[in-house]
Amino acid sequence: MTNVIGGIPASVLGIIVLFTLLMLLRRVPEGVETMAGNLLRYLPLMLVVPAVGIVDFSGIEASVWLRLVLVIALSLLVTVPLCGWLLQYLIGRNKDHV
Repeated sequence: MTNVIGGIPASVLGIIVLFTLLMLLRRVPEGVETMAGNLLRYLPLMLVVPAVGIVDFSGIEASVWLRLVLVIALSLLVTVPLCGWLLQYLIGRNKDHV
């Protein structure tokens, strides 16, 4: 069972804390960079679980599928531009510091 603090899962809080610390440091510590590189190698394996979950839901009603697709599409429309903006911001900030 996942621990929840104030309605937010502890794993999400950990990501927020890590992101905040990295922004305050304005650099990525060597240990974090090494670990992130190691985890990125296994990213395809981490995507197996959501894929299995999608296959497991193959017996649900059409109305539920419609809502599920709508939520996924809306989240995609929000996260893709946000990630693009964040990347452009970080690239621009990196050019200013070089």
